[in-house]
Parts: sequence; C-alpha cells; structure tokens
Amino acid sequence: PGLLRAKTRELALQTEGTASYDGAFVEKLRIEQIYSAVVDLKSLETERPIREGDIRARFDAVSRLAAVEQAKVMAQEKLLAEELAAIGDGSETVAEYAGKLAESLSTSQLRLSDCKLL
Repeated sequence: PGLLRAKTRELALQTEGTASYDGAFVEKLRIEQIYSAVVDLKSLETERPIREGDIRARFDAVSRLAAVEQAKVMAQEKLLAEELAAIGDGSETVAEYAGKLAESLSTSQLRLSDCKLL
C-alpha cells in the first residue's frame, strides 16, 4: 500500500500527456494489478491451499491488462509523434540557418539580411 500511495502522489505531480506522466501511470496500474492479484490469492488461501495454476491465472490476467494499457500508451505516443512531425520541431530551420551561416563565413561576408536571419 505504501508503494501505491507514493506512486499515486508522483502521478498527481506530473502533467498529463507527458512521458513522465505516462510512465508513472503505467507503473501505478501495474502496482494496482499486482496488489489486486495478491489480495485475491490471500482470500483464496483462506478457503484452500494456493496452487500453481492459481498463480498462473492471476499472472496471465495481470499480463493481459498490462498489455492493453501498454498499447494505449504506445498509441498515444504515436499520435503525439505524428503531431510533432506535422508541426515540425524547428530542426529544419536551425539546419537552414547553419547552412547559410557556413556559406557566408566562407566568403568572409556575413549579410544577415541575405541569410534571412534578420
């Protein structure tokens, strides 16, 4: 429970939609699922001994949920990457200015207006 509370506090401090938020969210879900599986096994233990199949069933259930959540995060990251590619990250402009600066330095003339830096 302490780990879950700490992860919940960490998640509350993150900005939604950021990589750190997504990472903390996935970790929180994973912790919640593991705690839930442990509680289920503890309650089962009061009725009968826990068998290997019980553990495997809980593990498989947690793995399926984790895969679904991971797919959601990956889809969101893909969408954000596509949005960034559509608007551009500015690297093209920096490369263009660097090229123009290199051209003007070779002639020992730096005309900022010709380079469209001004």
